[in-house]
Amino acid sequence: MFEVDGNYTRIYYQGRHAMMPHALSYLNVRLDERTFFRVSRQHIVNLDYVETIEPWINDGLHIRLTDGREIEVSRWQAAALRQLLML
Repeated sequence: MFEVDGNYTRIYYQGRHAMMPHALSYLNVRLDERTFFRVSRQHIVNLDYVETIEPWINDGLHIRLTDGREIEVSRWQAAALRQLLML
């Protein structure tokens, strides 16, 4: 998962994290769109690590990753994620 942290992006992997001096928009165009999905202004997730997807407030979605982290999918991205995953 990638998460905004001020002017940096925090990268979570294998129970660890690191900081990167790039915006999510920089990463979003460079990551494989079949594997990574920008779920909100704050997060990009690796779809291989999504454990559950549930309906959420105002047609949004709520996802839980395999490491237990929970993330709300923005309303504007929920429709795109539904279409991508054929939900």
